[in-house]
Amino acid sequence: MAEYKGDIKGFPKEVVDKMIAEMKNQGRATDITSLEKSRSGGFSFEDTSDGFPFWRKVVNGDFDLFFEKYPKATTEFKGEIEGFPKEVVDRMLREAEIQGRSTTIEDLEDAKSGGFEFTTTKDGWVFWRDVIDGDFDLFFAKYPKATTEFKGEIEGFPKEVVEKMLDEQEKDGNARDVSYFERNVFSTKKEGGFDWATSVEGDAFWNKIINDDDFSMFFEKYPKSSEPSKEEEEPEIEKAKYTTIDEFIAYNQSELQDMEKNNPPVFDALNDVLAELRIAYEGAKPVKKKKKTVRKKTPKPKAVEEEIDLDSLMNDMDDTCELVIDDILCEIDDLELE
Repeated sequence: MAEYKGDIKGFPKEVVDKMIAEMKNQGRATDITSLEKSRSGGFSFEDTSDGFPFWRKVVNGDFDLFFEKYPKATTEFKGEIEGFPKEVVDRMLREAEIQGRSTTIEDLEDAKSGGFEFTTTKDGWVFWRDVIDGDFDLFFAKYPKATTEFKGEIEGFPKEVVEKMLDEQEKDGNARDVSYFERNVFSTKKEGGFDWATSVEGDAFWNKIINDDDFSMFFEKYPKSSEPSKEEEEPEIEKAKYTTIDEFIAYNQSELQDMEKNNPPVFDALNDVLAELRIAYEGAKPVKKKKKTVRKKTPKPKAVEEEIDLDSLMNDMDDTCELVIDDILCEIDDLELE
């Protein structure tokens, strides 16, 4: 367990590591002695994502508040990698393996920066320097914690990768069964899995994905599908709520009034259509044909135009009429206005 002195004596290592990370984020020198001289002087609380009230309470000893936001990592490691997340240590061991080194956990516990060469990794020296200094947020930004239902040798594999492996398994004539890969991630066609070399992606691709855990390469080739958000989805068009001419007029009363005021010729044409449909859809029983009352088409000056008497128009129509709204729309589309 790390032992600090001065103004941060008794501070948990996780808290001090986070304080140093904040100093680094603000471009300040990451010298622990500055914290030991003044626990509140190493970085600007206001300029952190957690804010002034959070850090004021933490540096005054409210470590419970800190661990509510940054829970302690469950780890079995000690020495120089005490408190390191398992995912970070696993990746460090993997990098050592890629470089042909036989680094063990004990080696990392003795010297966290001595297990592999940072500069020859695909993430680079700066990335690993910051990670082993405690910037685990940086690590998980690049290697998100996997939420997976898989176990065994594919524990932590993204679901999309495993689904693709299962697709290849089926293409090679085997049953779609994840247990083969859970027991042996390298299962060949003969062993119930698939042959990398004969897949569309080829041997080199699967070697990087499965052997090197380079899932970023997989998602470069097969990007995660981005489904439209609810805000981006097409709004559902509300269906008409009328089946008779009366309902049509009542439902569209405001629009009809605007039409009669602003575009009398179109209103007159629609009035004619409604009158004709009124007769056509009166029903099977014989009825006397009424003489249509058609509004005169002599345009009035706008200053003296009167609003349509919709009540009278509705009273002139038979309430028993069944109306197919599509017919109205077709009739209006066929109009040839002067």
